[in-house]
Amino acid sequence: MGRLILPQKAERQQMQGCLFEVYHTDAAHRDLVSRVVTLQWNQTPALQKLVAAVTQDIHFSAEASYTSKYGGLVHPNRLNHWLQVNPLESLAGARAEDDIIVMLNEPIDVEGKSLRIRSTPVQITGRYVALARFVQPLPGEEFRIVHFNRISRQFDGPEDVVRVPQVVLAESYGSYPSTAQGIEQSPLNETGWYLYGTQDHQGRFVVQALGPRSLFRLQPDEVIFGHKPAYNYIRKRVWADVIAQKARFHRSCVPLDRRMPSMPTSRRSRIGKKAIGHS
Repeated sequence: MGRLILPQKAERQQMQGCLFEVYHTDAAHRDLVSRVVTLQWNQTPALQKLVAAVTQDIHFSAEASYTSKYGGLVHPNRLNHWLQVNPLESLAGARAEDDIIVMLNEPIDVEGKSLRIRSTPVQITGRYVALARFVQPLPGEEFRIVHFNRISRQFDGPEDVVRVPQVVLAESYGSYPSTAQGIEQSPLNETGWYLYGTQDHQGRFVVQALGPRSLFRLQPDEVIFGHKPAYNYIRKRVWADVIAQKARFHRSCVPLDRRMPSMPTSRRSRIGKKAIGHS
């Protein structure tokens, strides 16, 4: 896990990728933590062919330039008029600041101060995660929480105070994309929340993203068999009467069908292990 850093123009030709500030590693590479290394693509011919296929020149249209300046849209302004922008540069330069946090999928080849990868980095939020239950709101943006106790398997661990910043108003819609108001009274609070974030300069944990623990459990409310029912559910049922579904969630399992596109077994295994790890 780490932070992507867009290289300077003069560094691009030699780097052929981007810079990467290492946050977390496995035990064998702890010496890389807090260091800035070079992140590049593996030199496998097949992979290099794919990278070349999506490497493009970037020139904003008049509409993109206008909406970036006056429309409130976030465009990769730093990449405007850059030639032959590769996928790593595109991801690192997606925002105005170098604040894209990613997870690297294995295998990763470590070659001195360079890391070579074979798949696209996965964007994530927060350097740390906690499993906790909200107890009560405090003045400002702070909440009192109680941590999950791994020994008792209950929410009787240490109490703490975290900050949940108010999201920015979406002016185009006239509303906030989300709110933490009343979260301690939500039925989902009973089974806790995964809180993703990092500490601020005062050492206070700032929640950058959160998700209900119940949603991540492999306990579906409904199992849908067959190609047609699954297609109908994904294309129609799941989107039906969305206003009535506000503040609710529904877990559905759609088993792989031989007539449906399948994912490799290894990929399914990784997904399963990660989901189980959340419980």
